[in-house]
Order: sequence, then structure tokens, then C-alpha cells
Amino acid sequence: MEIYKIKRFIKNNEMVSKIFKTIYMPVRFIKNLPENLREYKIVNKRLLEINEKSKKVLYVGIPLHANIGDQAQYFCIQKWLKENFDEYEVIEYPDCLVNSNFFNINSKIKKIIKNEDIIVFQSGYRTTDVANIGGEYAHRKIVEMFPKNKVLVFPQTINFKNKIEFEKSKNAYAKNKNVLFLARDKHSFSMAKETYVNDIKLYPDIVTSLIGKYYFENERKGFLCCTRHDEEKFYDNSDIEKMIEELKKVDCVDRNDTTIDITHDDLKKNLRDVIENMIEKFSKYKVVITDRYHGTIFSLISNTPTIVIGSTDHKLSSGVDWFRGIEEFDKYIFFANSLNEAKDLAIKIYNEDYDYTKKLPTYYDDKYYKKLKSIFI
Repeated sequence: MEIYKIKRFIKNNEMVSKIFKTIYMPVRFIKNLPENLREYKIVNKRLLEINEKSKKVLYVGIPLHANIGDQAQYFCIQKWLKENFDEYEVIEYPDCLVNSNFFNINSKIKKIIKNEDIIVFQSGYRTTDVANIGGEYAHRKIVEMFPKNKVLVFPQTINFKNKIEFEKSKNAYAKNKNVLFLARDKHSFSMAKETYVNDIKLYPDIVTSLIGKYYFENERKGFLCCTRHDEEKFYDNSDIEKMIEELKKVDCVDRNDTTIDITHDDLKKNLRDVIENMIEKFSKYKVVITDRYHGTIFSLISNTPTIVIGSTDHKLSSGVDWFRGIEEFDKYIFFANSLNEAKDLAIKIYNEDYDYTKKLPTYYDDKYYKKLKSIFI
């Protein structure tokens, strides 16, 4: 059995999941110790540099892994903070320290963050008990620690399977009346609107703010399949490989993922280059097929038509709604209900005459992210 299927089985079986978590807890503590120590040193050093009287932003949940979609969100949030809160000192605070309270670091954070300072949460699939509940644990703890601060929750996908966990999140968010929660899709917006927090906005993923900002003159060849290798994948690898073999009869096919093999230090030092190199890779193909949310957005940033195939939840299919009904995007974004439909669409698009040098409009930055500060403050 493939690893992603084992992980999916554990997550979907409550009793097995509970036993696995109990057994794995001491192993996880030892495994995470080097990362906790490294991040503690970084944050502690930053706290010693901060002028307590200065205005501050506490940026919670910065990604430490090599998923370039999450890192692109981090890059865009950094950029947005620089453009809108340049006079503020930013403290970047990863989930692992919030949740472990390593060397009582939360007390140091609580001491330096004043009521007038602002807090922002990393975007993504974090308001959930399905994928990364550690992110939601951190959200709850920070909201409870700082009940009077303004909190900006960058666009989230909400997805809870366990009602108890959902109630815990509702109760935590209720303790702060100054939360602006950005929902990343209509399904998440409905959940948030009905039962979550008071101030909800429907907002696209912040990486969409990069659409229309890049221009490429690469020669376009073949197809790119950007597909997951984890428990969120819907289609088996064998079925995807069959589709790829069919596409190879037309032209070359490459396959990649938005999670790459890179050290933490190299990623930190070269973040912009890593993200822009990923986008440029997408710009070398005539068509992209993907089940990655950010694979879709990277395609559009690179002005490449993309076909979206399903994943195991609403995150991706709902995300595609952001591009429907906007004339400039109609020829660039498609949703396939099956791999066979994806293959047929890919061949059809491949044979059409696209002007790949034409940039898509900066619609999402202009309509949403340039206006976000005025909505938040």
C-alpha cells in the first residue's frame, strides 16, 4: 500500500488516529527538537533586537517546510507587510514554538506585544483538523493570548471533520472581537459566516496578487503534470501515469510537485529565487494539468492555460471559482471531472493558438490586496 493511502486511512479512522497520535507523541517530540531549538534561537534573537516601544507585527505560522505554495504565501505576506506596515517591526513566529511553548517563549512574546500591536496569521489550509491541525492549535492559542489585539487571518480553507475540534476553534475565536477572517472559498466563507467569527470577508489566496506581474519569452513545449504525492490526492498514481502516456503521443510530458527537495537554510536565503524559478518552470509548457491549489495559481502567474483535476476536498474545486466569469481568464482555467476529460482538454488547448507573451491582468492585487489595509485597520 502506498504511503499516502496509509496516512489517509489513519486520518479517516478516529480510533486508529488517536492510538497513532498517542504512540507517536514522544517520537514526534524528539524528531522536532532540532527544529524547535533552531527556531527558538532565531525568535529569541529577534526579541532581543526589538524596541519594546516600537509598533510591531506578530506574524504567526510562518512555514518551515519546502512546499513552495506555502512559501509563496509567506513571500507575498512579507511583501504586503513591507508595502503597508513598513514602520512596524515584524516578529515571525512559527507554529512549532506557539504550540510547544519551547523554553516558555510564549511568555516572552506576550510581554513584548502590546494591545496596539497587530497580529497576522499565515494563509492556507490551516483552519482544519484534516490536514494541519497544528496551525489551528496555534491560531487558538494566540487569539486567547491576545484578546484585545487586531488580528488579520490571511485567506483560509475551513474544513473540520470533528465537531469537538470545530467547537474549540469557535470558542477560542469568540474571545477576540477584533479578528478579520479572510475565507479562501465560498464553502469556507459560509462556515465562517454562520458559526465562526464576526468579521468575515471572501478573499482570494494572496499568491493571486502575483498574477500579471511576470513576463516570459520561453519557448513553449508539451505538457506539465503538477500533482500531489500525499493523502490529499484523489487519483492514484497509476491512473495519472496512464493519462501521461496518452499525452506523450502528442508531445513531451514532465511531472513535478510544488514540494521540492531543498534545505531550510537554502530556502530562507534564496526564497525569492526559489519561487520565481518555480513560476518560470511553469512558463515553459503549453498546458498544465494540476491538482495543486498553487499549481493552478503558478500557471496563471506564468500566463499558462491550466486544467484543474480534483483533490479529496473542496479546497481546489472551490478555489477555481475565483477565476470563473472573468473574461480575461476564461481561456486559461478549466476544471476536469475525470482524467480522461483532462487529457482531452489538454490536447484541445495544446492545438489552439495562444499568445503566451500576453500577461494576464493584475485583477486580484488591484481589487483585493491593494485595498486590504483600509479594510483591516
